[in-house]
Amino acid sequence: MKRLGPFFSKLGTQLIVLLGVSILISFVVAMIATTLFQRANDQSSRDQSAASRVVELFQALDGLSETERSAVSKAASNRTTTISVSQTPSVIETADSERSRALVARVREDVRIQSVTGSILSRALPNASIDDRNSARSREVIAISAELSDGTWLNFRSRAPQRWYTNSDLKFITSIFFLTVASVSIVSGLFVGRIIAPVKALSAAARSSMSGPGSTKVKESGPSELRDAARAFNSMQDEIERFDSERKRTVAALGHDLRTPLTSLRISVEDIGEDDLRDRMIRNLEELTRMADGLVNFAHVGVEEDLTDKVELSALIATICADANIPFKSCGETYVVGGQVSLARALRNITDNAIKYGENARAELRSSKGIAHITVSDEGQGLGTVDLESLFQPFVRGDSSRNLETGGAGLGLSTSRRVVQAHDGSIHLARNEAGGLTVEIRFPLPFLS
Repeated sequence: MKRLGPFFSKLGTQLIVLLGVSILISFVVAMIATTLFQRANDQSSRDQSAASRVVELFQALDGLSETERSAVSKAASNRTTTISVSQTPSVIETADSERSRALVARVREDVRIQSVTGSILSRALPNASIDDRNSARSREVIAISAELSDGTWLNFRSRAPQRWYTNSDLKFITSIFFLTVASVSIVSGLFVGRIIAPVKALSAAARSSMSGPGSTKVKESGPSELRDAARAFNSMQDEIERFDSERKRTVAALGHDLRTPLTSLRISVEDIGEDDLRDRMIRNLEELTRMADGLVNFAHVGVEEDLTDKVELSALIATICADANIPFKSCGETYVVGGQVSLARALRNITDNAIKYGENARAELRSSKGIAHITVSDEGQGLGTVDLESLFQPFVRGDSSRNLETGGAGLGLSTSRRVVQAHDGSIHLARNEAGGLTVEIRFPLPFLS
């Protein structure tokens, strides 16, 4: 099944189109039913009218002279009915159908006639005119032959025209159809909007929840099923927020608790007389201290700072790149809303990774269509078949050896992603043509830069 376009893929549009199609089908069915009902009524009315006319003509023509009969027959004939008097009947015998027999019986009920034959055909009679036989509007022919008192035959033939809807009828039906569709669309649009609004709010809240657990709640409105869904979503957000708070407290406590014994060990190590042993132990303790600091920073992302400040990205990145001694290309002043400290921490984590794991690191800032794009690239040896998305998970490192030269606990990218998402941004990793890694960060621009 081909994918629908963006407009017709919306639930509200599909419901309104479904209602319109349903109305169209209802109109068609109603027109067919009306036509069939009218056809049945028309047949009964035509049969009764034909029988009555034959009786009237029989009474009028019987006893007249041939000249008078000819004049009366001509006067009684019209476009759809032909009256004639001949020596032989045009209908030799009554057709073997219930309707034909009923027609003959009606004629005999009203007047005593020696012999009557009748037939109802779905096509023109063999002796009909060429125009009658070729007429596309000729549906059926009622033919009756009644024997007059002098032995001649009264031949009655009436052609029933095909019933068609006129242009006026079609215009009226079309107007009623579109008026009905418009009315139903307006009413259903209001009703569908009431249903769709909570669904849109739930979808927006789910996307917004990526910036932090419990950050968005949904108003419990709409039909009962949607209210239940919103209530369940809000409960889920509360649970996630509670678990996340407990996790942050645990990680922060672990980081703080590690600092005290590490500080004591550092003081004790200073008293070791052997220089090589002392230096190795100090490096190990410094690595453990960085890991403890990383745990604390990871737990405090977006908590210790107000994220509503006006931050100029170009100056912030320029300072970080200058400290790291890497080139930086900027498009000029670019402002975002957020926290200066947390943004600096996230960007510094990324530049530090580019320096540790790559070569020729460089950074660039550009903006387009209301989005700020920050890219940090290097020309390192790459990460082989490592799943890049997994590097954003806590304690996951591309350098599986965890050697002391590169260091770290695998919290840098995870911390950076949390900061970026807390600022309504996105962060992605990609392998570049130079064999290294490119980190791209995008932030919405609420200010004109």
